[in-house]
Amino acid sequence: MRTAGVPEGARRSEDNRRLLEIQNPALASEGIWAHGTPRPEVGGLVISSIEAPELLKDDRLFQLVIFLTTHGPDGSVGIILNRPTGMVLGRKPGGLPLELGGPVPIQRVFQDNMVYCGGFTAQQVIHIMHGHRLQNCVQVVPGVYMAGEVAATEAVSGGRLPAGDFKFFSGAITWAPGELEAQMDRGAWYTAACSRSLVLKSALQLPVPLWREVLQLMGGQYSEVASEGYEGDE
Repeated sequence: MRTAGVPEGARRSEDNRRLLEIQNPALASEGIWAHGTPRPEVGGLVISSIEAPELLKDDRLFQLVIFLTTHGPDGSVGIILNRPTGMVLGRKPGGLPLELGGPVPIQRVFQDNMVYCGGFTAQQVIHIMHGHRLQNCVQVVPGVYMAGEVAATEAVSGGRLPAGDFKFFSGAITWAPGELEAQMDRGAWYTAACSRSLVLKSALQLPVPLWREVLQLMGGQYSEVASEGYEGDE
């Protein structure tokens, strides 16, 4: 059944939107959207295609959604958004097997925060992503920030911000100069601009997997790709 005036992608992602309304009403109120772009851009998404042989040969690259934090003549860096590791940041059973040094007890304050696999380079490096303008943070695009660990820890321990507003990633995914563009020319990736709510929300236990949700929101040919990526889908 079609609902007049409601985009197809928005209808199909309705269950994810409802979950976000429960988890983070303020973020949900901003709306969620994504649309295709001709080339990669900082603050945009890089999304695995289902056709490129070089991706099909590497299970790690299956249906990735990557947030691009750096892109230019020196290469590109991104953070994978949809690979939760099953580990939490704290030093406890099921926790991160690393001791994070520094001036603040980040692993105690954020002990129950899930750690995502951000990529396959320097996985011992933990990145923090959030939507707050804090001291020493780096703005990737308006409303999305990296770093600022000390200020984040102090804000959460002081009760000024909830721990759930912060996402942690182990490692990053990198491309050498021109490598991402060359892979795109071979059909390996789709690129998109998107709302910050799509980047900042949790990717855990989504009714619709994030890869599929993003493509559905992009609409058109991408919705068809989303359906092709799941056998038996109606």
